[in-house]
Amino acid sequence: ISVIVSSGLPCLDQVMSMLPRSVFAALLLPCVAYRQQVQSLIETATEYNDDESVVTSKDVNKMVMQAVERACIDQLAEAFEQILKDNSPDGLLLPATCSTAKGTTPLECQPLVEILKHRWNTEDEIDQKMRSFLKKRLTALKDMIRQRRFSVKGARLHCRKHVAEPRPEAVKDCLVKYVTEGSTPMTSRQRLHSLTWNSSATRKLNLEGESTSSSLKGLIVRRFDLERKLDVLKSCAYKQTKSINREIESDIKLVKKDIKRTQFSYHHSLQQCSTACANDTLSNSASMLMRIEEELRVAVIKTGNTCHEKEESYCPEGTVADMRRAFDPVKFGTVYAGLFAVYKPTTMAAGALIGFLVGGPPTAAAFMAAAAIPGPGFVVPVPIAAAAASDWFPSCRCFPLECKFDEELGYCAMAATTATKNPFARLPYPGQRCVLKGRIDDKQCELAACTEAHYASNLHGYQGGRLSGMVGHQSGTRDVNNCLRVNGDVPELMLSAAMMPDNAGSKNSPASRTALYEELGVTFERIE
Repeated sequence: ISVIVSSGLPCLDQVMSMLPRSVFAALLLPCVAYRQQVQSLIETATEYNDDESVVTSKDVNKMVMQAVERACIDQLAEAFEQILKDNSPDGLLLPATCSTAKGTTPLECQPLVEILKHRWNTEDEIDQKMRSFLKKRLTALKDMIRQRRFSVKGARLHCRKHVAEPRPEAVKDCLVKYVTEGSTPMTSRQRLHSLTWNSSATRKLNLEGESTSSSLKGLIVRRFDLERKLDVLKSCAYKQTKSINREIESDIKLVKKDIKRTQFSYHHSLQQCSTACANDTLSNSASMLMRIEEELRVAVIKTGNTCHEKEESYCPEGTVADMRRAFDPVKFGTVYAGLFAVYKPTTMAAGALIGFLVGGPPTAAAFMAAAAIPGPGFVVPVPIAAAAASDWFPSCRCFPLECKFDEELGYCAMAATTATKNPFARLPYPGQRCVLKGRIDDKQCELAACTEAHYASNLHGYQGGRLSGMVGHQSGTRDVNNCLRVNGDVPELMLSAAMMPDNAGSKNSPASRTALYEELGVTFERIE
C-alpha cells in the first residue's frame, strides 16, 4: 500500500484497471491523504476493463434476478400493508409522531414500499462503497420495516418458492374466464361417467341470467383473494397475526359453501388454470429481461476511450456500440416510475425498464403504452437504485440509434451507420416501430411500441402461419416496423421469445433474427 501511495495519484489509474473496485477501496480508503482523490476515481470508474473477457460490473444474471426478487417483495409488502389496514384493529402500527407530523412526511411514516426503496438503495451503496455509516443506516431501515410487522426474509423465501409458479393474477383471470364462457372442468368421476378421457374437458354451467354469472365471478374472485391474503400473512408477517388469520379462514369457509352450490368446480378449474398459465412466471420474465440486457452489453468492448463491437458479434437491430453516460436515475425514477410489465403467454406489454434499455426515455413511455395489447398488463415496480445505475446502464454498450426521416429512402428508419456489422441495424429493436410524426412535409419521426393490430398481420403463410406481424418498411406508409409474433399453442412476441420459430431450435439473438429477416426478404428500397 505504501508503494502505491508514495508513487502518487497518476499510478492509481493503472491500479484501478488491475483490482476490483471493492478491493481497491478497502486498500486505499484508509490512506487519509488520498481519500478524496481515490474516492473520486472510484465514483467515476469505468465498468469495463480493457480486457474484453473481464466485466467488473455486477453479474447480469444476479442483477436481473435481484431486481425481479425485489419487485416481488415490494408487491408482497404493498399487499401486506393493505391487509393490515383493512383488518387489524391497531392499523399499520405507525409511530405516534406520525399523527402530529407536519410538512415533509418522515420516512418511518411513509408506505412500506418507500422504506424498502431506501433499503434497496442502501444495500447497493454498501456493495459499492463499504461505508460504516451505510451499515448503520441499513440497520435502522430494517428496524423500521420490522416495526411494521413485515418480514423481508419471509417475503424473500416466498418469492423464491413461487418464482417458477404461475403468476396469481393470471390464474385468477383464467378462473373468471371459465365463468364468462359458462363452463367448468369435469371432475375425474364426471369424465369416467361420460367416457371422456381428455383431462381438460369441460361441462356447461347452469347459470340463469347475468346476475347469476356476475355473482359467481364475485365469489371466485373473493375466494382467490382471501386465500392469497392468508398466504401473504403466513409468509410475510414478522409478528403473529393469528386473529386476522382466523377471520380470513372463516370467510374462506363461507365462500367455499356458496361456490359449491353453483356446481362450479373451483379445485379442478384451479388445476387447469395453473397448467394453462405455466409459462406466465416471474422466472420467465427475468429470463427475458436478462436476454435483452445481455444483447445490449456483451456484443461490445471498450478499448481506450472507444467503445466498439467485438469481432465475433454485433449489436442488435436499431442500436450501435457507443460511449455515453446512459442513465439519469432521477428522471428515470420520477418520470417513468421504474416500471415494466412482465409478459403473459398471449401478450407482451413491456414498460419503462425494457423501453429505457432499448430506446431511452421516448421508448420507455411508448412501451408502457403497449399494455393496449389484449390481456391485462402486469405492471411491477422494478427497484433500480441510483447506486446500482452503472450496473444496469454501463457507459459502453449498444445504444439506440436515432429514428429519423431518410431523404434517400423517402420514409422513417433508424439512422444509417457504418459503426455496426448488423445488416439490419436500420430496423428498430423488436417490439418497436419507427414512424412518421405529423405531416410528411415536416419529415419528423419517432419511436413507438407495436400494437395488437401490427402483431396480428398475416405474413403470407410463413411456416404454416407460425409467424405473424409486420417487419420492415410497410407499403403505402412512411414507417418501418419490427412487430413479429411467434404463433403456436402459446403465442409469444419476438421481443419476449427465448427461441426462434425455425425448426433448428435456435436461440433468440441478433444473429438468429438476422437470418429470419433475410428469409422474410426484408429490404430497404427507395420510394417516390
